[in-house]
Amino acid sequence: MAKAKQQFNFDKSYQELESILEEIQTNDSINGLEEKVKKASELLEACKSQLRTIESTINKTLSQD
Repeated sequence: MAKAKQQFNFDKSYQELESILEEIQTNDSINGLEEKVKKASELLEACKSQLRTIESTINKTLSQD
């Protein structure tokens, strides 16, 4: 049986981005840096995509009025 796709949670993703940024800023070690940057990039793209979708929906709604 295939795994059900998890629903995107903007707030949770944004908090995780902030957490990664804080880790990068406060940690002098480069261990795990590549993974953190990759994860942050994925989260950022997902958040931007969600915001684009919301913006499109709002624009469509406003243009109907």
